Amino acid sequence: MLSKYSLCNGHGTRAPAKAFSKTDEMKELVDADTSDTHTLHLHLKAKQLLDNGRVMDAWKALLM
Repeated sequence: MLSKYSLCNGHGTRAPAKAFSKTDEMKELVDADTSDTHTLHLHLKAKQLLDNGRVMDAWKALLM
């Protein structure tokens, strides 16, 4: 089973997900989001990323 730290740099940090969260693509999503819909929007973004073959980015979006 893949844990939320499986995508990390081997030192137990979430650096890749944190860096991805600072991209314009994800900042735009998070800034426009409210707490009630945050999880839904992240899941929809992850689905969009998966549909475009961006598996690692989809995981990073879910870790935000």
